[in-house]
Amino acid sequence: MYPLHELNQIKHLQKKWVQTVFGLQPLDKIREYFGLKIGLYFAWLGHYTTALIVPATVGVFFWVFFHGGTELLEDLSFVLFSFFNLTWATLYLISWKRRSAELSYSWGTIDQAHDLLEEPSPLYHGEEKISEVTGKPEPSYPAWKRYCFRYFVTIPVISISLAVVCLSVFLMLEFQEWMDNLIDDHGLVSLLRYIPKIVLAIVIPILDVVYNWVAVWLNTKENYRTLDQYENHLIYKLVLFQFVNSFLALFYTAFYLQDIEKLKELLAALLITRQLLGNLKESILPYASKQFKLAKMSFDLFGALREVLL
Repeated sequence: MYPLHELNQIKHLQKKWVQTVFGLQPLDKIREYFGLKIGLYFAWLGHYTTALIVPATVGVFFWVFFHGGTELLEDLSFVLFSFFNLTWATLYLISWKRRSAELSYSWGTIDQAHDLLEEPSPLYHGEEKISEVTGKPEPSYPAWKRYCFRYFVTIPVISISLAVVCLSVFLMLEFQEWMDNLIDDHGLVSLLRYIPKIVLAIVIPILDVVYNWVAVWLNTKENYRTLDQYENHLIYKLVLFQFVNSFLALFYTAFYLQDIEKLKELLAALLITRQLLGNLKESILPYASKQFKLAKMSFDLFGALREVLL
């Protein structure tokens, strides 16, 4: 069962949040309507976006005053800007810890119950026994079964998934090398050299989607008692795979091939292609799906397409 939306609150959030370009987010209203996790996410998103103004400003300064100079000066500016970004990232994490602690205190979530006192997750299953902590009947699942599944199923599946990623990246880079040689030998259009990079940028999110399904299935089979445990172990699985899947080609090009020009082209192709695919997935596809459902509903009710597409 799903609760219906409150139209008055939605209109208020649209006016005070979505349609407001400049101004603070109504975090309390977001938290009250969408829940604690969604409210905390948008609090982090606003905090992070605001914090990005600092490196963006410094980056523009470095580009204006050091771009076009001598090679030594440009290399020095890259090193200085890298150290600045490391310092900024560290200070940002400290700042966000303080901000999240303030929100946790004001929203009354700073004191959490112990894991043993939490109610089991709805996904948790096992033989029902009386809990020694709460004294209530609860499902019980032996830890050795979880460890057996983790070591004999989860780890091999993740290892195979990472091997598939490494193989796909290696094949794409070999395709890239072949394409570069073909362009140099036959004088073809230089834009063709971006085809392997674009294909790699399309393959990466596809592998992400497939592995997400696999990770959720593995995590569910490991059968964790609380929702926090379930989410934490799912995050471990996703971060490990997505880090290798997203950055293996960049690390290979930067540290093994040591080709800065190829690294620039690869990074540009990955960022632009994934941004376009992300916009397509998050905006155009939901809109098209909604219109298709409206058209199907009109056809089922009236036997013809009415003006639902307008």
